[in-house]
Amino acid sequence: MLGKKNIVVDSAQMLGRAAVSVLPWVPAPGPMRAADIKKAWLQSRIADGVAGAELKAISPLGGDFGTTDRQRLGLEWNEAGTAAGLPQVVFIKSTPKTASSRLMVGPLKMASNEVAFYRTARQFLGDEAPRIYASNSGPGARFLLVLEDLSARGCQTFTLADEAPLSHLQGMMVALAKLHSAFWQSPKLDRELAWLDSERSRPGFRMMMAVHRRFRQRFINGREEVPDPVRELARVLTTHEDAVISVREAGPHTLVHGDTHLGNTYILDDGRSGLLDWQIAHRGQGIREVAYFLGTGAPVALRRKHESDLLKLYIKTLSENGVVLAKSFDEVFDQYRFWLAYSWDAVQLTRNWQGLQSQESMDRSWERINTAVEDLDVAGAVLSSVADEK
Repeated sequence: MLGKKNIVVDSAQMLGRAAVSVLPWVPAPGPMRAADIKKAWLQSRIADGVAGAELKAISPLGGDFGTTDRQRLGLEWNEAGTAAGLPQVVFIKSTPKTASSRLMVGPLKMASNEVAFYRTARQFLGDEAPRIYASNSGPGARFLLVLEDLSARGCQTFTLADEAPLSHLQGMMVALAKLHSAFWQSPKLDRELAWLDSERSRPGFRMMMAVHRRFRQRFINGREEVPDPVRELARVLTTHEDAVISVREAGPHTLVHGDTHLGNTYILDDGRSGLLDWQIAHRGQGIREVAYFLGTGAPVALRRKHESDLLKLYIKTLSENGVVLAKSFDEVFDQYRFWLAYSWDAVQLTRNWQGLQSQESMDRSWERINTAVEDLDVAGAVLSSVADEK
């Protein structure tokens, strides 16, 4: 098991960040909320280099807030700005309004992580993520991102409860392969992306593993009824925790989004898919993302029928973008089965942590991932992987 001393150190660091997050005000460079944005600041970020462009007015178009504040702003440009095709609408993602929300985002460095992604990694991608116009970052979950408004490109988003069509499942295999190939074993991981944490070094990792263990006991001890293969997976993950983490830490490494559930994905009107909410991006194995997306987000019937073809599409797109896997398809499929265990563990934690997702979304994800665990003998895949590690 992970050492108690490490858990104490990890918790102390998180408490320090939490203390800053709950403060009503902290010094920060530039605007950190949509309401703080001034015309001159926004014009300098969007219209820099466009001769004669002037931002005449900013109009709030509405939004919502939760773990972060999300607003759309209408922009009125003069003739030069309009002729240059400067955006008429932008999407602002910024500092959580409430101390309780900042208390979730700040200690886990979710805000600063997402800003770092857009500042250092987004430039190497295509439509796998929204375009960025400007960013600010400060302590205690204070941040601001000025992003493209994807609705202008016919963007469709999803909830965890939605039934995604096969076209989106295919689009996501292509998007994930393009994302992963852009950083696969790349020197960028130690240069532009040196800020990326590994699995074990992610903020709050040790504390969260303790929470995972506690929640798994509900199934191991029979306090909650689940199919036998699911109960066995809970037992295997707890019994072999250190070995499982070692397998998860192994390479090859790339940049991973970290939270590729259906609700963090979109599809554009031209059929291309992409990802939102890059708050827990880190370095890890790309196959993790495929397993998480398909295991929790693909309708059961579609996954069962097209699972192998979807994985082959991911492998093919990697190859087309310069990454040729050294493993056979069967070996990659076994890795996929292994990573479904992480997908299950993530869903069972979210399900037991009230308020993170709607009940309907949790019920649908729980059904999908439990079915995958049964269909594919995920506990057996974990045992085989940790045996190989030894």
